Amino acid sequence: MSAPKHPVTEFAFLNLVPPTTLETPELISGFRVGAPAQSSWSGYLIHFFYSTRDSKAESDSSSSLTTIYLISGWESAEAHRKWIVSRENQEIMKSFGDAGLITVGGLAHLDIDFTKLSFEECAAIVWRKRDRRDGGDNGAFDAGLDSGLGQERARKLWSYSGRVVDEGAIDEYQLTGYSEGKLEEFGEGHTVIRKWNLDN
Repeated sequence: MSAPKHPVTEFAFLNLVPPTTLETPELISGFRVGAPAQSSWSGYLIHFFYSTRDSKAESDSSSSLTTIYLISGWESAEAHRKWIVSRENQEIMKSFGDAGLITVGGLAHLDIDFTKLSFEECAAIVWRKRDRRDGGDNGAFDAGLDSGLGQERARKLWSYSGRVVDEGAIDEYQLTGYSEGKLEEFGEGHTVIRKWNLDN
C-alpha cells in the first residue's frame, strides 16, 4: 500500500470516564495544554468534536456516554506515531489517565488531505465507517442534543472519503462537514458529531 502524497487526517476518539463531562475543569485544562503541544510538533491544528448518547447503566440509572473526537493533520502516519511515543505526549496522556478522565476509543489515519478540510464554519460532521470487504456499516447514532426546531437547514460544506492507511486496516471512512443549522435525517451507520469549543 503506497503512502499518500498529501497530509493524512488523524481521526481519533476518546471516551470520557464517568463522572467526567465536557465541563470537567481538569479535562479542559489538559486539552488546553495537549492541543498546542501536538500542533507545535505536527504543524497542524487540532479540531475537537463530541457526541453524547444516553445509556442504561447496570444500576438501572440513566447515564450519558460522551466521546470526544480529535481531527488533525500529519505529514504521515509515521510522523504521528513518533509524536505518540514522545516523552511530551506520554506525559500528557499519563496526566489524563492518572486522573481517570478518558480512555482511548480508537485511532485511524485517513487518506484524506487534511488541508482540504475547512473548519471555520463547520459546526457538525457526519461520519461513517465501512468495511471495504463487504461494504457494511457500523451502527451509529446522532448526538441529538437539540431538535433543530426553528433553525435554518445546515449547509453541506465538504465531503471526503478515504481508506485507513494504517498497516492491516481495511476500513474506509466518509466525513461530511456541515454549517450550523438543522441537519437532515441520516440512515443507519452514520454518526453526527458536533464541534466542541474548549473556550466555552
